[in-house]
Amino acid sequence: MLVSNAQEDYSVANQINREGTKGNVSKTARRQRAKRIGGALGGILVGVLMALFLHPEGLSQQGCYVLAILAGSIVWWICGVLPEFATALIMVMLFALIGGIPAVTSFSFFSNPIWWLLVGAFSIGLGMKETGLLERMALAIVSRFPSSFAAQATGFFACGTLLGPLIPSMAAKASLLAPLAMEVGDIRGYERQGREATGLFLAMFTGVQTAAPLFISSSIVGYTLLAIYPASVQAQFDFVHWFVSALPWFVPMAVLNLVFIVLLYRPRATRRSEGGVSHDTHDDILEKRRELGRMSLDERRMAIITAATVLLWVTQGLHGMPAWIPAVGALVAMTACGIINKKNFGPGIGWGSLIFIGIVLGLGDVFAEAGITEWIVAEFTPLVMAIASNPYALVVGIALITIAARFLIVSQTAFINIFLAFVIPIAITLGINPWVIGMASYTVINVWFVQYQNPVYLAAFYSVDGKMAKHSKLAEYCILYTAIAIVCLLVAVPFWQAMGLF
Repeated sequence: MLVSNAQEDYSVANQINREGTKGNVSKTARRQRAKRIGGALGGILVGVLMALFLHPEGLSQQGCYVLAILAGSIVWWICGVLPEFATALIMVMLFALIGGIPAVTSFSFFSNPIWWLLVGAFSIGLGMKETGLLERMALAIVSRFPSSFAAQATGFFACGTLLGPLIPSMAAKASLLAPLAMEVGDIRGYERQGREATGLFLAMFTGVQTAAPLFISSSIVGYTLLAIYPASVQAQFDFVHWFVSALPWFVPMAVLNLVFIVLLYRPRATRRSEGGVSHDTHDDILEKRRELGRMSLDERRMAIITAATVLLWVTQGLHGMPAWIPAVGALVAMTACGIINKKNFGPGIGWGSLIFIGIVLGLGDVFAEAGITEWIVAEFTPLVMAIASNPYALVVGIALITIAARFLIVSQTAFINIFLAFVIPIAITLGINPWVIGMASYTVINVWFVQYQNPVYLAAFYSVDGKMAKHSKLAEYCILYTAIAIVCLLVAVPFWQAMGLF
């Protein structure tokens, strides 16, 4: 899968190269080197072959070149040829040199408020860690939940869900909760990137993701959908009606994900006895809380800054202030208080990750510039018309089209706007409420098979610098998550029929 521990593999290989000699280079080092060399050559070959022979009808030459460059870059990301951000920068340069894509388009996301929201959110995480507030919060939360893995997973899933309607930015929610989940895992003795830590991350992340379609206010996609719908549908689906209509999908989705996470990632009995998790950890946690003593001045300042930021996020609907302003304001406040300074701001934020995020999330504008977005929509529209007469086939078809298109159309809002512009008229003609069409797409739009597909995933993953769970393992669960989402769509169809939505 894309970016499958590429940065980690690159760093490990370089470390071995620095410390080892030709005579004692390990098999792992040789495999990594071979993987990188093979990946470099393979990526170039894939790109060249696609540029020469990929000419689908309806797609411009420029679009073909962009897809070829992207395919080669994906191979490099898979094989960890270079650090993720370096490959991304090479990709942008090739977009300009070969594809004729202006730099202002490739780097468009760096002017996007979401990128600055991520900078601010990452800074809050850094400040909470530097002051010790994060550990204090983690201890406070853990001490109130039973020691079992199931209870902890349920707690983090609930946190992600309950914050859903309160904080419109899913990236902000995920990037704040992920460090907390890692801290809890560390306290419990879970091995980083091990099964239990992976399970906690997934519980937190799927809680945020699953809650999104339940509330209009959970993400920008909800507001986008509402804006796309005809005026009659907008008047019909207020906050309460939207919530009630989404429940038939959400309830089984939440239950099934929690069940699978607990079953797949619970600690093994052998590991319990080897110092990982034990029955008496609760006492240890209480003792650690006592050892912390009273909050320091920096902790109190950080708590005030965080609380004020979250409050402004929660009340965004009242004051209309974009989420990035409180986030950047928090960064300024932390700097003024001395919590963040020159020494910790550089290494603590992870600028390589932010460069990578900014470039890959700008692919949506690149695809639009090259005509790829319109081509994808045109290719999938006839399929929608063929399946629209059967409600079960329709919701599954919309979901599958969304999943497939998300490999190329990076921007969620761009896909929703363009795709539904074609589908909604068809739905209205057939007597299908457009809300169902939007919901069928919304429930699977947040896939993370590859990292660039999901900015929320990127925010969560890189807010802990990828240390909590391996992308390859998280991507594996994405397959199950997507399957569950589609099954739950089928479960919801009879309820939606009873509501008169079909």
